[in-house]
Amino acid sequence: MIYQNIINDSITELYTNGGGKTYLTENYPTNYRHFWTRKVLGQGESADTYREATQQEKADYEALPPYVRPPQVFIDQWNAACRYRNEDGYVTVGRYNEATGYFELNGLLDITYQQAIEIMQAPPKWTNNGAFSEYACQYTNSAIRTHLPVDTKSNYGATLNGCFHASEVEVIDLPATRIKGAMSCRKLRSLRVTCILDACTQALPALEEFRYAGDGAGGRPRLNRYFNQSSKLSRQSAINLIEGEPDGDQAVTYTVHPDVYAKLTDAVNYPEWAAVTELAATKNIIFATT
Repeated sequence: MIYQNIINDSITELYTNGGGKTYLTENYPTNYRHFWTRKVLGQGESADTYREATQQEKADYEALPPYVRPPQVFIDQWNAACRYRNEDGYVTVGRYNEATGYFELNGLLDITYQQAIEIMQAPPKWTNNGAFSEYACQYTNSAIRTHLPVDTKSNYGATLNGCFHASEVEVIDLPATRIKGAMSCRKLRSLRVTCILDACTQALPALEEFRYAGDGAGGRPRLNRYFNQSSKLSRQSAINLIEGEPDGDQAVTYTVHPDVYAKLTDAVNYPEWAAVTELAATKNIIFATT
């Protein structure tokens, strides 16, 4: 257990009471891990910056070979690749973090050098399948955790068919892309696209976060939505879906996992979800489950 000793208004010390069997360590991914029994919080730090670690965890970490910083030429290539161009210029979505020794991209903060190499070796390159602005996804069965960005200025409105089908992807961030076709991404936790065109999202068991990119003006059809297997879908994601749905008189149905449906229909135990159902009603949206 971690304890706090507030020395004065500006100095707080954290410590463990494990008798030398537990330690404080960084509560975030890092290749430069430290272990303390007592730690004074630095500027901008809080108790959440650190977590408790066991003696075995400390021994296991100290038995690892020393961390070797990746070659600077690769770091420069990564930093240059982790941005995309839009109408206003360039947007940066990743970097090499000198403080942690990890590569970052699309919200992932713990990409290893080897994983970064694999991502760099598979830049987005859509293959036209004959339909106007519709492309077959190259990442079927891919093992990469996420992908390099695509310029929105030159690719806005493209439709990706079979988006990362049966892949190991954890984060998809395609702010200029519409998706359709089977996905079945068992590790996908975060998804951002401009438009969902069919039931492609129904088999995403790890999905927690969904966001629309852009307002979808003129290009986002009013359709039934399917998140049948997404038991971890967040409240904010449900709100994002509703707010991004075009207005219309015809009712549409959002099919969600039973765990999510239970929150939507139990105002006593989940009062914070009541606003979601109220918002859905204003858009003529009905929730259902399987």
